[in-house]
Amino acid sequence: LDFSQSETLHMARRISHLLALVFTVALAAGESQAQCTATTGLPIKVATGPLGGTLTVVQCLNSGDPITVNVNGLSGSRVIHIYDSTGTTPALAVGTVTISGQSASLTALAVLVAQANQPWTDDSTALLSKGATNFGGLTVDEPDTRAKTRVSAAVTGSITGSITTNQIVRIQADSSVDDDLTATGAGPFVGSTTLAIAQVRAGHAIRGDIRAEQGDIFAIRVLNVSPLPDAEGISGNVYAKGNIGTIYSTGRIGPISGGEIKILAGGRIEQIRTSADSITADPLDKDIVADIGTGVDAMGAPLDTSLMALTGNSKLDAPLCLLQTAGDFEGNLNLANLAVTPTWSSTTPAGVLVGGRLVGNINIRFNLDHSKIIAQNMARAFFVVGLRMTGTIVEFRRDQGDRALDFNGPTFSIGYGLPPTEYANEIRGMTGGNCVPVDMTAAEWWFETPDCDGRTFDSLIRFIELCAAKETAWCSELACFQAAAKGVVLLSPCRGQ
Repeated sequence: LDFSQSETLHMARRISHLLALVFTVALAAGESQAQCTATTGLPIKVATGPLGGTLTVVQCLNSGDPITVNVNGLSGSRVIHIYDSTGTTPALAVGTVTISGQSASLTALAVLVAQANQPWTDDSTALLSKGATNFGGLTVDEPDTRAKTRVSAAVTGSITGSITTNQIVRIQADSSVDDDLTATGAGPFVGSTTLAIAQVRAGHAIRGDIRAEQGDIFAIRVLNVSPLPDAEGISGNVYAKGNIGTIYSTGRIGPISGGEIKILAGGRIEQIRTSADSITADPLDKDIVADIGTGVDAMGAPLDTSLMALTGNSKLDAPLCLLQTAGDFEGNLNLANLAVTPTWSSTTPAGVLVGGRLVGNINIRFNLDHSKIIAQNMARAFFVVGLRMTGTIVEFRRDQGDRALDFNGPTFSIGYGLPPTEYANEIRGMTGGNCVPVDMTAAEWWFETPDCDGRTFDSLIRFIELCAAKETAWCSELACFQAAAKGVVLLSPCRGQ
């Protein structure tokens, strides 16, 4: 092209201006990256470094932005700490976190969502300072990296996305856990916490499933946090290939609508209670609607006894130790045993203790041992104890206003199971157990304990309708049965029987 001198000069100036603009944009981008520190840049910080050492902020993002951290080239034991930097009270959300890449020299990875000054801890009982309003969940792409990863998170709101990792140390949400939590590992784990899922705690609701695919679960809690409304409770399924420790809820344990949830363990389940966070707290009038299994696989099918997690007594493998509510229980129990562990406190109640109606079937494949089944009403229930019953079953009928009673009583089968070879020579049926039948006139009947030291009451199945004219006399007659035969069945005189 033929340009005049003035046109050439003008074009040169324009080119020079454009080059300067490009350089300025590049510089601005570099300044933006340089400004991403603990105190500058966008408010959601991602810091990383050696576990127990000094961390460096490597990413700054907006509230709710997805976060990806690549671990290629990392070595040793590392932590990724993510938090809202705007103040001590979180105002922003941490988005979905994806861990990508892998490194053979990376020995352990801890992912922490908590306040900026909160260090990582393997103590699952330690309260964490909250680091965000909500947390969008965690995904670890590579199986090799996932097998080295553990997570803890504390938020003022909810866990809004799923978390899948090797180990879950502590999930702490003031409001709710809305999606699934899955621990894929069996151990041995890197930190001092030896459980696949140690603590899951929410103030209002747990709606997602909780699964320890290869290990144990220690504690699950829904405990109402003021000023939240009355707790919704636990509506997700729970499964552990190993043992489940304790499940407490101040709200209902069961689906939001229709059917039952499933609470299943390959080993034992120690406690399922509707109460505050103490074994001495009164049970609450909140229903439990669940199919519960011990010594079962993830589908609820019974395991061979060689696969059940042991309690220390091979005849009492995989028990349910305590199911307790002042409300109704609806569902089925498919248990290896209804019993307590060798370390169970003598002051702790044991068995299935239901203040309302018990609707469903109880199948105990082997033993009901030094435990009780108590309910206000046992509606259309079918009880099976495959080997031996050493304990007490009591139905009491006390008018509680709006709770309708069903007078279609239960059916019993005791001692007709087909136990494994190692139980072939065991005594079957109802046997003397030195357990105290429950005095239903006591104000706090649910705290009757299996005190079997020096007592001579035998196994007992008892139905009593607490009519005012005969209640006192009937209960006082229990002493007459101290020297009774090995199995005793009592029916209420209020029914003319």
